[in-house]
Amino acid sequence: MKKFLSSALGVILFSSAFNISAQNNVSLEIVHALNTSEFAMNTQAETPEGVKFDLNRLEYYISEISLTHDGGVVTDIQNLWALVNANDNTVIDLGSLDVTEIENIKFSIGVDPEHNHLDPSTYGPSHPLAHKNPSMHWGWTAGYRFVAIEGNGGEQLNQLFEIHALGDGNYFDINIAVSATAENGALNAVIYGDYCKALAGIDVSTGIISHGEVGESIDLLENFRDLVYSTSSPIDTTDTASNEEPNGISEVASGLEFQLYPNPAVNGSTIVSSSSLSPQSIVVFDLTGKQLITETLNAGKQLNINNLESGVYFVRVNDLVSNEVLVKKLSVQ
Repeated sequence: MKKFLSSALGVILFSSAFNISAQNNVSLEIVHALNTSEFAMNTQAETPEGVKFDLNRLEYYISEISLTHDGGVVTDIQNLWALVNANDNTVIDLGSLDVTEIENIKFSIGVDPEHNHLDPSTYGPSHPLAHKNPSMHWGWTAGYRFVAIEGNGGEQLNQLFEIHALGDGNYFDINIAVSATAENGALNAVIYGDYCKALAGIDVSTGIISHGEVGESIDLLENFRDLVYSTSSPIDTTDTASNEEPNGISEVASGLEFQLYPNPAVNGSTIVSSSSLSPQSIVVFDLTGKQLITETLNAGKQLNINNLESGVYFVRVNDLVSNEVLVKKLSVQ
């Protein structure tokens, strides 16, 4: 079964409190891809020029997110940095905002110059700008690695390459026109990142080591700016049958069907109505990807959600006989 990413597993976030009248829980979701396939480490892919490669590391910073919404109103998201790992699911929580419809999202890859040269040891360990392992900090003078991409290239995938791109001069704005509308108190804007395009024009077949602000490092960051992101999914969803565990927790389709009723849920419960009579594993995630509820139920049984606060969640149902998996959103009022 093809899957889409829609959680914040592996994304390290920090945001100050917002003094904006809360209306909707706003988030930015990045679906990671390699050409027409979902992103996966150590999986063969090709650059736009047809050069074979695989990746064993891809991490990057996002900062200075700004939303244009509701007829041209601009809201800057203050004091938020995200350290994105492309191997994990990514939803960046932007906070409770007076935003109903997003028209454009602007952000930058890397760390803004004001914070790029500060001491990472001054941050708590969970802060995205704190020391990390593997390191994302190059030193006080150079600042943070904006993107760290590592893997192997060439026909035999035996040519090591590493590009660690940094530098205030390579801190570029990215503008993406989107159309996302709030529903049931939540607004999730989805964009797609095709990381094969990040290597456009970069020959990884002979092995490259580029750590710095010039050469392939500039090429990489310019590709992130110009080529990587879109609002159209590059992922081929023709094949929806698989026995693999889903690599994300967004709404996905399969032969299995189930409904959540009522949805939005009230009074602390919702009924899981399934097309299968087999026992089913039920997992409920919040928008950060944290597992909140894990149960095994028969179809048509009530799922106790008394402990869930008002908001948007994801419910993953795994048929324990056919191993089919389906994920749907659940709103709790």
